Amino acid sequence: MDLAARVKLICGIFLSISIVSTVLACALWDFQQQTPINNALYITCALWDFQQQTPINNALYISGLLIAFMLNCGIAYCLLAGTVQHRSSLFFPYIVCSSIYTAVSTFGAGFFLGSTIYSVSAKMRADHIYLLVIFLALLSFWYWSLRTVRTYRNYVRKISGEHVIFTNPEFV
Repeated sequence: MDLAARVKLICGIFLSISIVSTVLACALWDFQQQTPINNALYITCALWDFQQQTPINNALYISGLLIAFMLNCGIAYCLLAGTVQHRSSLFFPYIVCSSIYTAVSTFGAGFFLGSTIYSVSAKMRADHIYLLVIFLALLSFWYWSLRTVRTYRNYVRKISGEHVIFTNPEFV
């Protein structure tokens, strides 16, 4: 598979992960314990009961969902447009986003590694190993995608003439 096809695959996986993370975030949010304002500000919720809320809270909820959806789609669009149009500057939003996700996944994997080691040493059930495996899988994906997109961005820079080695004595 060539590099452009890998970047397009990464774009699809990125959108899929953002959808799955939204659903998981909704499952973890406790609507009963929060105020309506907090529920409206919780950007990634999908289990909202529109009939039990006021119209203003519903409008805030919908606008929050639209902002989150537009942000994820905008990052994916920049990645795809950068691939098709050979513009290296369009890869920057994804590189920033995946760098942040790589850091979060690293900290998550470290936390659950410590929890797993503690559970094993205390002879308790080591259920944390499942979350450790999930975070390690996410970490490996984000690292691979970041490395692939950076490599393709450098390739696009070279073929578009943005990367020029200065051998002219006037510029040295």
